[in-house]
Amino acid sequence: MYRRCRNGKGQTKNDPILRADALDTAMKGLDALSGSTPTPENYQKLYDILRTYMTGRSGKNYFNDTTGDLLIRLSPQIPDQDERTSLAATLRLCDAVKFAKFQPPVSEWPGSVDSIRLSILAVESRLKQGGSHVV
Repeated sequence: MYRRCRNGKGQTKNDPILRADALDTAMKGLDALSGSTPTPENYQKLYDILRTYMTGRSGKNYFNDTTGDLLIRLSPQIPDQDERTSLAATLRLCDAVKFAKFQPPVSEWPGSVDSIRLSILAVESRLKQGGSHVV
């Protein structure tokens, strides 16, 4: 299924509506990253998986949101305080790797991947229970 939209130059293009397979795409990406090494590029990919999932699930662009904006938007969708705290720590770690060239311990990597996975599954579960839509 496609929708038609106009870009800034008045030309039309087709964008696939990714809502149906946003979860599958995210889980495949996380599975691919879970066995990889914790490089700065992989930390960026980890963050991008979450943003791609949220964009595909809601139809809104999450790639221009800051970490704080993303956490505010996700807060109502993740009811468990520990999961929200873990997600916040993971996203801030990704930011530190990207912007401050921080080298986290290798032992942080599996927990970071799991945190993103649990957050995506929490959002998906909340939406399937009839919770509010992703904002």
